[in-house]
Amino acid sequence: MSMASSQNLTWSKTILNGLQAYFSTLRSAGEAASLRRAKYRQTYAELSVLSDRDLNDIGIARSDIRRLATEESMKATGTGR
Repeated sequence: MSMASSQNLTWSKTILNGLQAYFSTLRSAGEAASLRRAKYRQTYAELSVLSDRDLNDIGIARSDIRRLATEESMKATGTGR
């Protein structure tokens, strides 16, 4: 009887460890997504307020703002190029 009890305890610990790892990974992914979103919004906002002339001076077309904001957001979490 104690062997079955010991085995159940082992399985319970294994399941608990798996769940803890899963939720830890989920939390990390959520934090990374939040950081990327914040960086995207910041970059997009900063570039959007510039005039077409200012953007042209730094070599950016207004149509490139979304792409550049996305690239910067990916760099913020180390997932960018």
